[in-house]
Amino acid sequence: MTKSIMGVDDGTQGTHWLSDGTSVRMPLLTERASAVVGHFLIDAAKAEELMPETDVRPVLVTPEHALITVQVMEYLEKNMDPYREFVCGIPVHRSPGENVPVASVTEADQLPGNGSYIVHIAVDSAQALRVGRDVLGFPKIMADVQFSDSATERIAEVSQDGTPIFTLAVERPDGPHETLRRDFHCYSVSPVDNAMYHVPYQLEVTATTLPGPGHARLVLGSHPVADELRELGISAQSVGAIFVPQYALVSNLPDKVVPLPEWTEWRSAYRTDLDPVGTGSAGS
Repeated sequence: MTKSIMGVDDGTQGTHWLSDGTSVRMPLLTERASAVVGHFLIDAAKAEELMPETDVRPVLVTPEHALITVQVMEYLEKNMDPYREFVCGIPVHRSPGENVPVASVTEADQLPGNGSYIVHIAVDSAQALRVGRDVLGFPKIMADVQFSDSATERIAEVSQDGTPIFTLAVERPDGPHETLRRDFHCYSVSPVDNAMYHVPYQLEVTATTLPGPGHARLVLGSHPVADELRELGISAQSVGAIFVPQYALVSNLPDKVVPLPEWTEWRSAYRTDLDPVGTGSAGS
């Protein structure tokens, strides 16, 4: 029986071969997953320096501040093996004209080309790493991702080879969740072929949005990824959070690939780790 998510059928974008000789059917269909998400401020000028295409620009909160979203996900049912992942992404848009600050992430979601520019991304599965690098242009590395729960928070601890990257804790809300649909893009620079990939997604999420400070805690570790987040001027306090007990996701093939012959990879984790299964041991 053909699997379908949000009206999209498994395999309609074909079978694609990976660097280890295995294959994956596209689009990727996630039936069941969960996540914790924290929003933090970063320096707007530094965020703009990371955008290799002039028509992809960071969402500004103020003229001096952009946003970065730190999220940790657990994929439980998908048309590939389950895995865990973290993503640090800058909310972006492709709206023409002046880059005017918007009041909220909700408003930013309405801008043309809205989505996330991937700054850092890691998984605990060699298969997920290969799919990300070989098919979607994501600069994935391997990491260990562990979840735990306290009476008030969902906690994600992320490390690589025993070196802590970060701990993200998000408040567990008492109120009801809201279900919504959203279409968006992920934009990423692949260190494999030095090109920027535009990847379209469809999302159906059941979540509670927690606006304002104090709903998420981020503790950065001693890993180079943590150092590079510090260099972006990431705020000590969150400006919002999202608790996501369930979502479904359609991950499509890229709809645009832009060569970047002059772009220099700045992230040390990817400059030093282009082995197809990464340097980390988790999940391999």
